[in-house]
Amino acid sequence: MAGILHSSARTTPRVRAELQASKESTRSLAEQYGLNPKTVAKWRKRGTTEDARPAIHHARAQGLSVRPAAANSVCLALCYFGMLGALL
Repeated sequence: MAGILHSSARTTPRVRAELQASKESTRSLAEQYGLNPKTVAKWRKRGTTEDARPAIHHARAQGLSVRPAAANSVCLALCYFGMLGALL
């Protein structure tokens, strides 16, 4: 897995190691390698040159929210009489 970079990676493990070992300022390293200073700071802070594991994204629940029947009735009544907009 060490040799595989994701498609938008701007740095290699070798460059990351150079960033971590360098005593130069973050700004000068960013200019030298054509990186954002935040990227340089991120790699200097990390203890490894490996990419972080991707975050697990959970799918959001689709569909209507669950409300008690009484709340649904109130919303329907307010919508029917055109008063819901005045309350919001």
